[in-house]
Amino acid sequence: MMKIVVDQIDCFERPFNLRLPFRYGIVTLEKAIQAFVRVRVSNTTGRYQTGWSAEVMAPKWFDKTPQLSNQANEQQLRESIRIAASTYVKGDPLTPFALHASRYRAIVDNAGQIGLNPLVASYGQALLDRAILDACCQMKEINFFDAINTNLPDIKPSALTADFSHFDMDRHLSTLVPRAQLWLRHTIGMADALDDTDLIGRTVPDDRLPVTLQQVISVHKPRYFKIKLSGNTIFDRDRLNRIAKTLSSVSQHHRFSLDGNEQYESFEEFHETFVQFRDDPSIASFMRQCLFIEQPVKRENTFCRTTRIPPNLPPVIIDEADSGPDSFVEALQLGYRGVSSKQCKGIYRSLINHARVRIHGPSFLITAEDLTTQAGINVQQDLALAALLGIEHIEKNGHFYVNGMAGAEADEQRRFLQSHPTLYQGIDQTTHLRIIEGKINLRDLSGPGFATHAYPDFKQSAPVLQVD
Repeated sequence: MMKIVVDQIDCFERPFNLRLPFRYGIVTLEKAIQAFVRVRVSNTTGRYQTGWSAEVMAPKWFDKTPQLSNQANEQQLRESIRIAASTYVKGDPLTPFALHASRYRAIVDNAGQIGLNPLVASYGQALLDRAILDACCQMKEINFFDAINTNLPDIKPSALTADFSHFDMDRHLSTLVPRAQLWLRHTIGMADALDDTDLIGRTVPDDRLPVTLQQVISVHKPRYFKIKLSGNTIFDRDRLNRIAKTLSSVSQHHRFSLDGNEQYESFEEFHETFVQFRDDPSIASFMRQCLFIEQPVKRENTFCRTTRIPPNLPPVIIDEADSGPDSFVEALQLGYRGVSSKQCKGIYRSLINHARVRIHGPSFLITAEDLTTQAGINVQQDLALAALLGIEHIEKNGHFYVNGMAGAEADEQRRFLQSHPTLYQGIDQTTHLRIIEGKINLRDLSGPGFATHAYPDFKQSAPVLQVD
């Protein structure tokens, strides 16, 4: 059993610009910030090791309060990291999961005292947990997949939630077999151009990368798609009609998910809209290709006790409403049949929810969703987690809306490209995620550490936050 103490935590930030506007929910994103966390841990023999993680500080996802600016949302996430860091440093040696479980409630409570919701509170802890796991894997000289198979973190779900009191987590984790590749599920945002007619009057980036949905299909050849809904029935129906025509002109084998992004007040409102789509002759056959529906209802209304989800719908899953250890349990009681895996909510939450899906059977699912993860540590740890959970396809949009690792120095980009030559490719001297025939090859993620053989370079930058 591996026990560690967190000796020091440093947090850095790197801004980046999007090459295309990304409209989801109530925000259109054109620029953002990526947070990087570096931790130093020591074991009981005094050996030290450093680990890293990274995550985009996405506005209007963790907290969608309209009155808050994007900058205010980013400051909330900084506070989340600060709160988590202050509870993680020093103390008695603990296993990585015991550290997580023993600090979770204090982090949520401390965040709540300054008005931060549990989803915001999870952000900082999620970053710390991944960086700690990276350090522990390096210290043991094993990869992430073997670390989870052998339960290196000592994951004991019963420490957080009561529904695992008699579950053999060690055995469950030992059966997980990581996929060697994942299918890309391409995101179609509400501001995305579908074909060349949508480009009239727009400024198009000159970077040799696809811009329209037609171009994405031609270049990356995805089979899976994720379609963002606006909550406006007429707009969404017309857009679904255009998307259906675009996809059918290329392939009859496509499947898609729908993302409501909390645009509906109640499930009854969404259900009425979905029935209109399903019964519309122009898109009825297209709607039969829907794999699942993601978070249509506002998070605060998700667990309304009058909600009963009809069984004749595609599976409906929670995403933003997955704010705590028992959220998925509560959702299951109302007829929801799945939950998203998003590493910004915490790797342990994903692993525990995956076990719940296994317990409930094949009609339940865990899906892999994206938070505009960026090339580098962020996307690599995200891909490794989805691969270990055995998920067939993963939403990936950071590679489409952002020009690869353009925000990083050339030397850092070169190191990631050389260390992960199967995962990345160079386009116009910029390192990009490599997608071939709609698939992402994960062979490069199996070395010691948490899915990375290269690390960011902040030698010339002072930490935004340092706790020791």
